[in-house]
Amino acid sequence: MNKLLKLIPPTQALIVDGRLNPRPENSKTIAAIKLFQSKVLNTARPDGKINPNDATFRKINEKLALYNSQKAGMKDPQLF
Repeated sequence: MNKLLKLIPPTQALIVDGRLNPRPENSKTIAAIKLFQSKVLNTARPDGKINPNDATFRKINEKLALYNSQKAGMKDPQLF
């Protein structure tokens, strides 16, 4: 998610520690996922979940691929 923060302002960088807040309703990671679902996928009721091969999973991977191609020098205006 940190590589896609420009898509979900004003989200700040998340601390990568491999853990989720014990109370999901207070999780900054889940809040960022919900914001991504809302702003990028136009989901009416974002759930903060990423399941294998669901719309959120596919869109995150699509945007990360574009991010990585831009970073490698191949400009693609569709990222942002």
